Amino acid sequence: MVDLLIIGVILNEISIFINLPIDQNSEIKNETKFHSIYNFTYGKLSADFGHYFRNLYRIIKIVDQKEFSKDAIENFKIQYSYTSIIRAQLSDEEIKWNFFNCLSNNGHEKFKPLIEKYSFLKILNKDGDDVYAFYSQFYEKCAFEKPIESILNNFKVINLQLFK
Repeated sequence: MVDLLIIGVILNEISIFINLPIDQNSEIKNETKFHSIYNFTYGKLSADFGHYFRNLYRIIKIVDQKEFSKDAIENFKIQYSYTSIIRAQLSDEEIKWNFFNCLSNNGHEKFKPLIEKYSFLKILNKDGDDVYAFYSQFYEKCAFEKPIESILNNFKVINLQLFK
């Protein structure tokens, strides 16, 4: 298991470095800075983090691919409840590290969409933290919010359109 103290120290160092200052007008410059910091840190600790994120991704992917119900809304509700149990097992520091992992080349393509779909970051407190506030823009808003009925109802509309 990942040493939470190490995660806390690394996140603190990343926050300090990234806070030198964030250029709100230069997305490319900030993205390059982010990837440099993340890749350096991940490279140092890949033996600790690599298997952790791969396992977490696989578990969430299994839940996402499993059909629990023929009804799309009911199926999503069940999937969401299982991913909520998974999220509840993670510490705040692990969720913060996952926040950055999904913005990196390691998690952006496959893991990030699942994190967004199941609102995995909804317990992340971004208020008063320029780093999280800035990098949150690279996520869909649903990653930070509990799914609402209107979102769930979109599943019904999409399903109905598929069978026309």
